[in-house]
Amino acid sequence: MANSSIRLQDISKLLSQLAAPPLLQLTIPVYHVNLKPSELLNSAREIVPFYGRDDDLDDLYRWCRQKGDDPIDVRLYTGEGGVGKTRLMRQLCRQMLRDDNGWRVGFLQIDPDEKQDFAALCEPERPTLVVIDDATLYADKLHEFINEIDRYINQRSSTRKRTAPFRVVLLARTAGDWWDKVKTQASSANQSSVEPRVVTPLGAESRTETFEQAVTAFAKARNYDAVPEHQTLSATLDREPFGRILLIHMLALLTVERSPDQTNASETRILDDILTLEERHWAPLHTKERILSDRLFRRDDARQMVRHLLCLATLGYRIEDEDHLIELCDNLQQLGLNRLRKAERKRLATTLGDLYRNNSTDSNEDRTDLLLPPLKPDLLGEHLIETTLFDAKEEEITDEGEEIFAH
Repeated sequence: MANSSIRLQDISKLLSQLAAPPLLQLTIPVYHVNLKPSELLNSAREIVPFYGRDDDLDDLYRWCRQKGDDPIDVRLYTGEGGVGKTRLMRQLCRQMLRDDNGWRVGFLQIDPDEKQDFAALCEPERPTLVVIDDATLYADKLHEFINEIDRYINQRSSTRKRTAPFRVVLLARTAGDWWDKVKTQASSANQSSVEPRVVTPLGAESRTETFEQAVTAFAKARNYDAVPEHQTLSATLDREPFGRILLIHMLALLTVERSPDQTNASETRILDDILTLEERHWAPLHTKERILSDRLFRRDDARQMVRHLLCLATLGYRIEDEDHLIELCDNLQQLGLNRLRKAERKRLATTLGDLYRNNSTDSNEDRTDLLLPPLKPDLLGEHLIETTLFDAKEEEITDEGEEIFAH
């Protein structure tokens, strides 16, 4: 799927419309026993305790606290999807919050069309750590953003030199031309940010313990009385794909949910099985129209419409309210992609909004104004898109995908 991955990146860049909340303060996530797999696996929920990467965490902690001539410093961390970049930075934020120097930390999104409130972002003499995830989405604006921070802090510090550190961490899968532009045009991209740091795959010696911790955590999240009996799957975990922590967590969740034997399961099969688990939650347990909704969501055409809608949301199409979602359902029906009646489309849209609206963490840090947000984690959302809109055998977009993108 290498070719389609390139196309997906191009499509995402065209469709993405970015939100701009203020610096997002970390809060303790809330969870309940009926969380969907996508929620259980979302690093923002921190269902599974942080494990390993102590050396990386110690290095980041020292870098945040060190003092130099320039209080502003930027680092780029790269690594393949699911390797644990975001979770590592969340743990760093937690550690800095426990520091006794009053650190202000959080994740930030940049809106290219909105003016950033630098007065709120750059509090005088208060140490600050800003993490920007999926930094490539903001590639054209990053150097301007960093320069504005530098300019604002220097203006505020004209009579008294700022000594409190201001750290910016960028996360991306790879470095490239966009990073070269940041290095050359951002005034504060100094020596520590010249070479990106790579978040390496988890070592084989740590994978079994990571797996066991995840099994225990997911069983607790499901409110099970005991951890289900299971194999350790050591031979499976030794294989190359399981250097990515997210895949270990997925394998653990499938084990807890008693999915078919995962011995020697491939990455594709694991992602397929997780999506199957996600589909089970599309038939809701809490709506007034439970029986009707259950019947509706058992239908192949209804499930396929949900997949199409989630694909659009994951690609960056903003679905902000129920009327908009119903309109999209109507448009998909007119394209011949389903045979749902109008009342069924409305019920599907209402139910889907109830399932996904602002429920990714139940905390303020990951909330959006969207009725249907992108499917997270990214690895799962990308697999949904590839299996729904692309033909794996032909490595090209399907006819249904062509219809959706054309309209």
